[in-house]
Amino acid sequence: LFGSGVTSANAASRDFVLHATGGSGTNIGGADFTLAAGQGTGTGVGGAILFRTAAPGASGSSLNALTTRAEIQADGDLAVDTNTLFVDATNNRVGIVTATPSYDLSFGSGASRTIRVENQATLNTAGNNLTVQAGTGNGTGGVGGVLTLQGGSGSTTNINGGNVVIAG
Repeated sequence: LFGSGVTSANAASRDFVLHATGGSGTNIGGADFTLAAGQGTGTGVGGAILFRTAAPGASGSSLNALTTRAEIQADGDLAVDTNTLFVDATNNRVGIVTATPSYDLSFGSGASRTIRVENQATLNTAGNNLTVQAGTGNGTGGVGGVLTLQGGSGSTTNINGGNVVIAG
């Protein structure tokens, strides 16, 4: 471990930086930088790469606890804050507030979700557009994809589905 157990009264001025080799001369590329987790053997799963930070705690001299903020798992999945953002590398899916995305882009249950382009920060500036578009056909016989807007399904006790609202 690099830096394990090392403390300092002025730790902020002692950053720990790793660099890959840089090019020297004209038009010389830099080297790749590789982080590698531990390798398993046989059916043993390899290790994950964890990104951990320590949030501030109560006043005192004890070290604050480290918390895993992001993880690249052995199967290639990426988890940020457990399930705030989750990339399922096996099924090529992305989950927001879910670690088990069922669709290409899945949102976790438990609350309504909103997708929006953020407001302009500059006063008297028009908002940015958001376009949702189905796939475009290709060639003479290529037909464009269908764009479907569908309200949520009702439960077994309340079969009424959700509404689709288009507002301008």
